[in-house]
Amino acid sequence: ILVEDIRNVRLHKLETNLGSFQGTSAVKIPNVSAIEVNLVRLVCEKSL
Repeated sequence: ILVEDIRNVRLHKLETNLGSFQGTSAVKIPNVSAIEVNLVRLVCEKSL
């Protein structure tokens, strides 16, 4: 359960930061793992 809670907190961090990316071509989010970047990449590719 602890791992799931950590995952949910980190994904919430990404979701809240994604809302502020309007019209930017580069984004910096500190302390994001490669797995989290790939999750965001899939969502961004499908939204284009």
